Amino acid sequence: MSSSNRRKLLHQNIAKIAALRFVSMFLLIIPFITLFWQSKGISIADFFLIQGVFSITVALWEVPSGFFADVLGRKKSIILGFAFGAIFLALYAGAENFWQCLLIEIALGIGMSFKSGSDSALLFDTLKELGETSDYKKMEGSVVFWSSIAETIASVLGAILADTFSYETVFLINAAVFGVGAIISFTLKEPQRIQIDKSKGHINAFKEIAKFSVSGSPKLKWLLLYGASLSTATLTAVWYFQPFFKEVGLDLVYFGVVWGFYNLVVGITSKYSHQIEELIGDKKLLQLLPFICLLGFVLLGGVEAGIWGLGFAILIQFTRGMNQPITAYYINLLVPSDRRATILSMKSLLVRLFFAVLSPLLGYLVSWYSLRFALVFCGIFFGIVSFVSYIFYERASKVEKELRA
Repeated sequence: MSSSNRRKLLHQNIAKIAALRFVSMFLLIIPFITLFWQSKGISIADFFLIQGVFSITVALWEVPSGFFADVLGRKKSIILGFAFGAIFLALYAGAENFWQCLLIEIALGIGMSFKSGSDSALLFDTLKELGETSDYKKMEGSVVFWSSIAETIASVLGAILADTFSYETVFLINAAVFGVGAIISFTLKEPQRIQIDKSKGHINAFKEIAKFSVSGSPKLKWLLLYGASLSTATLTAVWYFQPFFKEVGLDLVYFGVVWGFYNLVVGITSKYSHQIEELIGDKKLLQLLPFICLLGFVLLGGVEAGIWGLGFAILIQFTRGMNQPITAYYINLLVPSDRRATILSMKSLLVRLFFAVLSPLLGYLVSWYSLRFALVFCGIFFGIVSFVSYIFYERASKVEKELRA
């Protein structure tokens, strides 16, 4: 293959990754998933249990699937992820009880873990071979933008389809969409990258990567914790939004519209994240995000503003939009290409572990106290964890600079 043809195929990767992220987040089932579970006799407590098990599943598979991507290829990992999604979303249409829903969620969690980290790693290595890594934040922001647009469209369209047809029909449509994602994945071009040294065996290679993420680079360790804590905060908010909509008296027909608007905020923020960072400065932005997130939660839970209180969630969605492209860029800079998908998966692993451990508490806080108390608690907790992580990240950066001097 000529170098010009190869560059053309690599450039096509960028648009394809954006399309795949669009498909991945085109979740038509989200607007009614809690209603679907309730129709199967699943309680709110069981709902949080399902989400906890889902998070544990993703956590257990995140790093092994990232290692799979680093060893056998990101393309194969992405194909596998979409294939799992297509098959088990179709099976979801026939689920009749708690245990069937739980088993399907476990399978979907495994599929999600194969996609997680692989697309960002493939994007960075594509840009690296093209000599365009300086554009990563811009490209990752655009990819997140399109995923948010997908969520926006799906949140409105999913509710309409469910109302027009049935929950089961929408699951089958969503399965077909993921099938399209699998087809697109087959057309990706693997960029050149450093290959993992297999002479010591896969287990030893995996141990070396895990050790590197924990003790090989203090900056990386604290940056992973920083990004993961903010991601967990925004993930938690997602599951609190629907009960909050109900509490403030938002009509059910507008649930999808408001959720779609929130995702639009995420998309626009991500698309222009590199420009926002240039305007504010990288250090100041990393300092501000924990406080912006904290403020969003505290205002949402602490201020009685009725439906107008929905506007406070924009601060949380702004944090979500900025966090992914910015932290992913700095993580990629610290990681060699033969370890990239595994390390990026470790960030997702931390998110899922956080959520899996905290999800029972998050559910009980609502039952024992109130939804508003739980929101304020989340804001304070994740705000402190993320800001402390930033402080240690900065200290590690200073130490590295002194050692180089």
